[in-house]
Amino acid sequence: AEKRADGVKPMVVVAGCVAQAEGAEIVRRAPAVDVVVGPQAYHRLPAMIAAAANGAAIDTDMPLDSKFDALPKRGKQAGPTAFLTVQEGCDKFCTYCVVPYTR
Repeated sequence: AEKRADGVKPMVVVAGCVAQAEGAEIVRRAPAVDVVVGPQAYHRLPAMIAAAANGAAIDTDMPLDSKFDALPKRGKQAGPTAFLTVQEGCDKFCTYCVVPYTR
């Protein structure tokens, strides 16, 4: 992206499941993009923004380690429970969702 009138260059970030699926192709097709990040790496955005000063930063990995391990343990539960973030979806292949196809 070009600098604004005040001399500041805006940062362009593409995030989400489609960004994860397309990865470096996004930067190839749109060189103004500074950061491409998948849902599993949102917590790394500050480091990626800093790294983008030296060129496009891309993180579309699906790490095996569970980020939910860091959540505090909850008390006694009534019935089965689980964490499922909406932004990451599941693997049920709903017609409107691209997430299962990116894995």
